[in-house]
Amino acid sequence: GQQARTRSSSTCSGTPSEVQPCNTQSCPVDCQWGAWTVWSSCAASCGGGKRSRSRTELVTADHGGAACAGASAESELCNVQLCPVDCQWGAWEQWSACSARCGDGTRM
Repeated sequence: GQQARTRSSSTCSGTPSEVQPCNTQSCPVDCQWGAWTVWSSCAASCGGGKRSRSRTELVTADHGGAACAGASAESELCNVQLCPVDCQWGAWEQWSACSARCGDGTRM
């Protein structure tokens, strides 16, 4: 900026005003985050995975400005539902005794 001053006189010669620079120090610059990236793909399709995203500083704090608040990366759980389990039969047991001694008996 500038500051000025004046003086008055009806009989003096010379400069009636002066200007000088002031507050020449740089202004504070606050940090600014960029936008978050899109979430990454989940690391698992079921049973619990993790996904993440990040952001970068668009403007770095300078001259006493405020630092960026918060983290530059974050992650969260995803696809936490249980994984489907395929049906599996156990081995066959031995045949039971026949239900009749002759005719149309059935084994179970």
